[in-house]
Amino acid sequence: MSGRGKYDYKQNGPGDWTVLLFNYDIASSVTKKEHKEFLALNIIPLLKQGNGALILGQASTTGSAAFDLQISRARAQDVLTYLRREAGPSFPAPHPDGVGKSRALALTGIDNNEDEHWRAVWIRVWDKTHAPTNLGNGPFLPNVNPNITPNNSIVLDQVYDVIGAALGLADFGLDLAVFYGASAAVESLAVAVSATGLAVSVFSEMIALPAMWRSGDVLAEFNGKVQGYADAMQDMAEQYGDDSLDKVPVKKWNAIKQPFPHTQGALPTSAAATVWRHAQQVGCDMAFKDMLTLDTTPTEITTNVNGNAVKTKVNGKIVLRGLWVSTKGNVGVKVINQINAELRKQGKPNWPTH
Repeated sequence: MSGRGKYDYKQNGPGDWTVLLFNYDIASSVTKKEHKEFLALNIIPLLKQGNGALILGQASTTGSAAFDLQISRARAQDVLTYLRREAGPSFPAPHPDGVGKSRALALTGIDNNEDEHWRAVWIRVWDKTHAPTNLGNGPFLPNVNPNITPNNSIVLDQVYDVIGAALGLADFGLDLAVFYGASAAVESLAVAVSATGLAVSVFSEMIALPAMWRSGDVLAEFNGKVQGYADAMQDMAEQYGDDSLDKVPVKKWNAIKQPFPHTQGALPTSAAATVWRHAQQVGCDMAFKDMLTLDTTPTEITTNVNGNAVKTKVNGKIVLRGLWVSTKGNVGVKVINQINAELRKQGKPNWPTH
């Protein structure tokens, strides 16, 4: 047993309160006597007037993601059951929800840790005849803004730290298909901070140059860079092709290994072939630089955690893993397809172009 039930509260504005009930017993959803006494004195009279309420449960990080999500929802439901019994069935409130341990992990990066403030239920009550859409300004914890809408929520005020956390991505409650799809899109959207840009941006600029289409050597250079870039992205992504990585903290993933151009075979026998082969090295270096830059300067995406839209940052390793998963290992083909789409926009033939 963790002792007496504790609470805190803050007024968001006239007739608008956010309450935190905390120090639930570990692995228990039972609302404590002290919690109920506070609710009976301060919240139930407001609800009897038909005012709206919103309820959200959460958990600390000692259980599995599935268990902590279940216990957080059970805590929220236990509070709503008590409020309905004491205040009547008519006050507006959506079905209560929970965020499990995902919020605690996102903000602390510490798994298997007990904290009385995370074993908790949030409640917002206001003097309106419909339920609130978020939990207000929040009182209580350093660096915690509780804004969240249960069941169809968007938690865009916090950025989940999946890069530095002690959990694997699969243990975060992430919808991995959505997450990896959004991570892979970083490459195609060219959002990394880089001197060269990513595949679509740098190559689309080359495609748009009229001079490129008047010189055989320039076309050979373009084709070589594309091949070098696509091959390098394929090789780097393959480093993160093992599904077991989803259970390993990202900070423990291996560093991105430098790729090398695929230039096996006889030496080039023409000037154009020589230019092509040299350009393969340039394209390969461009891809490596892009991923290293993204690895040291992560970019932000919106993804899904336990049914909630959230923001998280992704680095080069995650983008490469996302590319591998979302393309089923055909990363180089994806890069070529992107570039072919840009070529077609300019009315040009597919790569290797001429």
